[in-house]
Amino acid sequence: MGFFDKAANKTKSLSNQASSKQKEAEDVRKVNKQIEDLKKTISTNKTTIADEYCLFIGDNDNAHMDTMKKLAEEVIESEKQIKELEKEIEGIRARGQDERNQIKADEAQKNAEIDAEKAAKSAEKAEAAKKAADKSDEE
Repeated sequence: MGFFDKAANKTKSLSNQASSKQKEAEDVRKVNKQIEDLKKTISTNKTTIADEYCLFIGDNDNAHMDTMKKLAEEVIESEKQIKELEKEIEGIRARGQDERNQIKADEAQKNAEIDAEKAAKSAEKAEAAKKAADKSDEE
């Protein structure tokens, strides 16, 4: 019976680990999508800054400088957000690994309990057999 209990425990553990890994991958994918969107925004803003600079050189209108400054500030803010999101990904991965380590620890603990229960039952059987043998020796 211990073998089947351990097999069921292992199956449950593997299922939980797979589920944890899948959730982690989904969370990372969502954050990576945010990073991708920010990078597109940065690229668009940099292109617009270049266009505005050419217009500024052409007509020397300070409105172009104001636009460039605003877009440059957005680029800097987006880059900061990307760094924060990359840290968030590290956190997601660390939490996922911690969760899977806990699942493995729970599996090991459950297996130890199964082994202890099996050993206790074996000891009970051995004790019962010894008592039966002692009883038959007395007769």
